[in-house]
Amino acid sequence: MKNKEDCWNYIIEKLKENEDVSPLILNTFFKSSTPVELTDNKLTIVTPIDVYKTHIKKHTLEVEGYLSEYTGNDSKIEILLESEYKNPDRNKKNVTPEVNPSGLNPDFTFDEFVTGKSNDYAYALSVSVASDPGGDEGSNPLFMYGGVGLGKTHLIHAIGNYILSQHPDYKIKYIDCLTFTEDFIASIRNKQQSSFKNIFRNLDVLLMDDVQSLSNRESVQDEFFTIFNRMISQKKQIVMCSDRRPQEIPDLADRLSSRMAQGLTADLKFPDFDTRVAILSKKCKKKNISVPNDVLEFIADSSQSNIREMLGHLNKIFSFSKFTNMKIDLDLARESLKDSLNNGKPQLTIDYIVKTTAEFYKLTPDNLLSDTRVKEIKNARQVAMYLCRKHLNDSLSNIGKKFGKNHTTVSHSCDRVQERLEKEPIFSMELKNIENNF
Repeated sequence: MKNKEDCWNYIIEKLKENEDVSPLILNTFFKSSTPVELTDNKLTIVTPIDVYKTHIKKHTLEVEGYLSEYTGNDSKIEILLESEYKNPDRNKKNVTPEVNPSGLNPDFTFDEFVTGKSNDYAYALSVSVASDPGGDEGSNPLFMYGGVGLGKTHLIHAIGNYILSQHPDYKIKYIDCLTFTEDFIASIRNKQQSSFKNIFRNLDVLLMDDVQSLSNRESVQDEFFTIFNRMISQKKQIVMCSDRRPQEIPDLADRLSSRMAQGLTADLKFPDFDTRVAILSKKCKKKNISVPNDVLEFIADSSQSNIREMLGHLNKIFSFSKFTNMKIDLDLARESLKDSLNNGKPQLTIDYIVKTTAEFYKLTPDNLLSDTRVKEIKNARQVAMYLCRKHLNDSLSNIGKKFGKNHTTVSHSCDRVQERLEKEPIFSMELKNIENNF
């Protein structure tokens, strides 16, 4: 009689030769599953959590092909959770966890995340952390970094949503760094520091987005360092996202930078062409809208730096088709995006530069166009003015009108940015990252 372990090992060896199954997916999901029963026409395997089950099911066709080779029969695979295998009646009970004031977006889940070579390491680490929050000292904290619109925020929410689904009683908090900063400053101003501290004192999981905003904020860094140390010592999970590595965040205390990097670090890169098409295809299926593959490829090819922008192009095509009552095809796609694309690149305008600069610094266009002299906003405004001057054939006066400033202020801003470019390598990298979105 054929052996179930030998059968499963045979399938895994075959999957190693399959280019559609990355080594990371194989090692994370397949090798963590256990064969429990083999008959002439069925292999039953058990997985620890439903995320593993979902990913193995994506490769059902290949697995059943190799299984049939091994058994010599037309065989099927059955995938069970450990809870289903040990207690078959358990999953019949439909329990809806209470709403947790976590700040999580329920739409961002692991199932909705499209993986590829650009992000599969970050994805696998996220699944691992979500499966055992705080359980592995080497995985705490998890620090993910990458450019705008590459999936960091999706993954950090997915981690929280999965933990909440498995542990409804856990206290989970998602917060972006600017909100954390504003709340901390407000607590000092209103003499409510104890209330602020209580929010973070009993957390099981802290998910902090955009931690690069801790730059040059000494008192906020001190407060976060205290929270960080307490949670790590209590084996509570911390996950952070940033647009750069901890050591590249300017004016960040060395003690905090080293603590951020003490666990696992993963970067997310811009997805390759095939992954971009897969992301678009998944979005179409979710909306139940049929879009020809040549249209998806056109959108993917026209979007070379930002997934949010790419999905915005797709939504624009949806809207154009709906309001013109026309079928989606390549001609309609080109027509609907003609004002957004210029030879496959966004059309550069003052508004577009302001929007792109604001997005990079996690601000809004209104922030940049306001009169506020908050240092963070003022610096971003100067960058936007500099980029307008550099990339547009426009006068200082016209640029100034958009920002509500005179030509002298624009000139001074451009000079100030140029000085920083010559002295600050990290600032120079920031501008290159913004320009990559042009």
